[in-house]
Amino acid sequence: MDFRIIPESLPDSAKTGYLLRDMSLSEVVRITGAACKKMDYGARNTHKIELWVRNEYDKQGNIDYLKHMINCGKLRYKDILDIFKFYNPFFELDPSRPIDWLDTMMKEKKKEEVFLTDDFDYVPVPKKITITNPRWEHKDATRKKESPKKAAFDDTVILMADVTGVPENGLVTFEIFDISVKPPKNAGNAQGKNVGGVAKGEWVVSDKTSQGIDVDLEFQATAKSRTSARCKIPLNQLNSWGICRSKDKLPITLRTFFVYKEQELVFTGKTGEEGEINVPFSYSDEYQFCLREK
Repeated sequence: MDFRIIPESLPDSAKTGYLLRDMSLSEVVRITGAACKKMDYGARNTHKIELWVRNEYDKQGNIDYLKHMINCGKLRYKDILDIFKFYNPFFELDPSRPIDWLDTMMKEKKKEEVFLTDDFDYVPVPKKITITNPRWEHKDATRKKESPKKAAFDDTVILMADVTGVPENGLVTFEIFDISVKPPKNAGNAQGKNVGGVAKGEWVVSDKTSQGIDVDLEFQATAKSRTSARCKIPLNQLNSWGICRSKDKLPITLRTFFVYKEQELVFTGKTGEEGEINVPFSYSDEYQFCLREK
C-alpha cells in the first residue's frame, strides 16, 4: 500500500503490515534483512527470526516477525518506512501512483459496491479473502469413529478451512509442518479446492522429517498470500510390533529402523533397550521393516 495514505493514527505494527502486504516477496525479505541490521545482537538473538520464518518463500512470516519486533519495542514503523524509502527513492515522484484517499484500507470496511460498465452490466468488487477455522478429520469412516481427535502415521486425513473471497473450485494450499524442531520443517503439502466456502485437501500422515515419535505436526491453509492460523494434528500412542532379534535370537537394541509402505517412508524409530519395536500404527503385511546398518 502507498505509505502516503496509511492513517497516522494506526499503531506502528498495523502500519507496517499495510505498508508491506502488497510488496513482492523479494522486497519484503530485503526490508526485513535491513531492519535486522538496525537491531543489536541481543535483540536478534533473543527474538530469532527462524522461529517466525518457515522458509525462503515465507513472505507473511517476515512481515509477522517485523510486527513482533515493533510490538517488543525493538523497531519502529519509522525504521521500516525509512528502509523502504531508501530502496525506493523516486516513489513519491512517480506520477503513476496518484494519491486517492478513497483507496485506503478504510474502504475495506465498507459494504460491497457495484459499478456499471459501458454496457450497464453489474461488476461486483472482489471480496476480501479470509481463511479461518482450520481443522481436520479422518477420511476413513472407521478411523473417524475410533479415533476422531488423533491420527496415526499412514492415516489419510482431510484438511479443511473456511474461506471467503476464493472462487468456487479455487486453489487452496495446505502446508504441514513439524514444529518439534527449530526452525520448524515442512512435513508435506496438499492441494485443495474451495467447495461451497470450505477448502478441503487430503494428506497421508507421514514422518517426512524422520523425527519418529517426537514429531509434532501442525498445518495451515493458504490462498493468494492469505494464511490461516495453524491447527495441530495430534498423534496416537505407539503400538508394539514385538521384539527385534538378530539371527542368533539376541535382541537388537537402540538401533534406528525404518517402516516403508509401497517403497515410501512412513515412519522412523529406534528399538528399545530390550529390542522392542514401537510404531504409532498397527502391524500389517503391507509394511516393510528395515534396520539401519551399524
